[in-house]
Amino acid sequence: MTAWLRWAAWAWFAWALVVRRWACACALVLVMPATNAWAAPAPVEVCWRPDKLAADDDTFVIVKDANGWREVGAWRGPRTDHHIVYKHNPNLGTDSLNRFPEDIRKIAWTCKRAPAVHPPAAAEPPPPPPPPKPPPKKVTPKPQAAPRKVNGPKPLPKPITRPAQKPVARPEQPRKAPSVLPGGERLLPKDEQARVLPDAKDAPPLPRPSLSHFAVNCADEKARCKRDVELMPAELRATLEAILAQSCRDNARPDPRHVGQTYRDPLQQLEIKLVVAALRWAGEQLAEPQVIPPQPREILPLPKLVVQKPVADEALSLEDPRVQFGGGMAAGGAVGAVPLGSPGAEVAIQLRLLPKGTYWAQVGRACGEILVGTGQIALGCAGMGAGAGMSSTGGGAIVGVPVAAGSFAIATNGCATLANGVRNAGQLLSEGAPPDAPPAPSQVKLLEPKAKPSAQAPPPPKAAPPPAAKPAQAPPAQPVTKTTIKDSSGKMIATTTTSSSGTRTTTRPRQPLPAEPAELKPYGGPGGGHHVPAKKAFEGPSGYTPGYNPNKALAIPNAELKSLGVDHGKVTTAQQKAYVAYAKTGKPLTWEAVAKIETHALVEGEMKLETARATVAKAIQALKDAGVAAPVRIPWGK
Repeated sequence: MTAWLRWAAWAWFAWALVVRRWACACALVLVMPATNAWAAPAPVEVCWRPDKLAADDDTFVIVKDANGWREVGAWRGPRTDHHIVYKHNPNLGTDSLNRFPEDIRKIAWTCKRAPAVHPPAAAEPPPPPPPPKPPPKKVTPKPQAAPRKVNGPKPLPKPITRPAQKPVARPEQPRKAPSVLPGGERLLPKDEQARVLPDAKDAPPLPRPSLSHFAVNCADEKARCKRDVELMPAELRATLEAILAQSCRDNARPDPRHVGQTYRDPLQQLEIKLVVAALRWAGEQLAEPQVIPPQPREILPLPKLVVQKPVADEALSLEDPRVQFGGGMAAGGAVGAVPLGSPGAEVAIQLRLLPKGTYWAQVGRACGEILVGTGQIALGCAGMGAGAGMSSTGGGAIVGVPVAAGSFAIATNGCATLANGVRNAGQLLSEGAPPDAPPAPSQVKLLEPKAKPSAQAPPPPKAAPPPAAKPAQAPPAQPVTKTTIKDSSGKMIATTTTSSSGTRTTTRPRQPLPAEPAELKPYGGPGGGHHVPAKKAFEGPSGYTPGYNPNKALAIPNAELKSLGVDHGKVTTAQQKAYVAYAKTGKPLTWEAVAKIETHALVEGEMKLETARATVAKAIQALKDAGVAAPVRIPWGK
């Protein structure tokens, strides 16, 4: 009995732990396929890697089914990247596999063709609504004739009323604007272009820069009106067409490395490139800045340098600050050299036994005491050192001790003198100098030059004669007449003065000497230099004007420019600017204009005005003597 119970317990335990779990597992195995069988088929997505895509060799295919991604093909190349996956566009639909090209849909040589997934049948579109029924026609009853009266008037006929007919409404179809306009297309249709282009040819052009456009604003389409039309310039059109062609080539086949990623809109990039190209072209078409011609300025000659000889100072007096300072310094040095002289002099000044002196005398005394006191201290220190050295030898103590004692006394007196001088200097510095005032007249003159003795003594003054009777008054004198003579330019030539006695005096102003021109030599010589005038003024389309030879023409040598302090670069720059400004005036170039421009250029290069005028006049006269008629063109002028 016990064995049977034990066997039943073991059987129940095995059922609970092993058989039960095995049965559950088998049930799950049977249920899961049934569940998957009834589930909807998973969509199939094809991915590929189109690096150097070819029809047979370079194809890499992965199929995604219910179990996930699995590889059904391999690339035959030396490298295979299984981590980078390129998906097709899911917007193509579930049947995109059947619509792919054959070279993309083909599976590699070791795989089978992926099954095609057919999309569900699309629902039938709803039937179109029935057309609306036409409105019923309104029938107007015919008027019936009224019974006539035998003797009455006939009635008037009633007017026929007709319903107002409205035009049939036609739905307006919106006009779709093209995304990119070809080079020969316009926004206007062909019939409008045929009507606008004849007027466009006769219309004046708009101010540049402007893009190609047609601005049409007419009340009546059949009426001819003015239209602001300007065709696009050829260079701008070529630039924009090149940008469009390049953008079309770039967008013909997208870069496979960016497939499936967010990327900028190519149309927006194209618009930005076109706008940038148009703005760059417009900036290049801007007019050149207007150059204001330099105004000629006249440089006045410098006055002659007059060297003035120093004049001897006036006679010095005792009240002069310099005399007071010197005397005070001498007194301070003398008092400081005396033993206890500086303190004693200070006590005597306080007791008014000695004069205090002026401010500058006190300053000199303090400086003298400081100098003497410093010297005494140095001398005393040296003497004490020498005395101590002599005393250390034994036998020299007899001489060394007195020397050391005397040196100590000298050093002590120097300290007292230095201290008194420093105290007085500090007090004077705090008080400050008195205001400058003219010194009081002194009877004693220092350094006064002696008067030269005269050959003869002046005669004694004569006694005043007795008053004589007043003579009769003479008639008043005639006034003096002064006449100034000027030339046609207003410059004074002479001054005539007529006195009361009839004497006439003519005074002519001194004429300044003419300035000498700078040295001029032929340009072809060893000096080279700067052409005066510019040689480009005589260079025509077929060569130089008759009589002009650039090598024989006069020029200022480089050595002469350097000696006069003239900068050749500044002269050339000013010359170019002046000729460019003159060219904008539209006037022909004459000898007078050449003279003004060349003179201005030399003055800008730091040459004196009179010298520049004389140099230019001499060079122009030499050209005239050589047979040069006139300049033929404006240098540096367009």
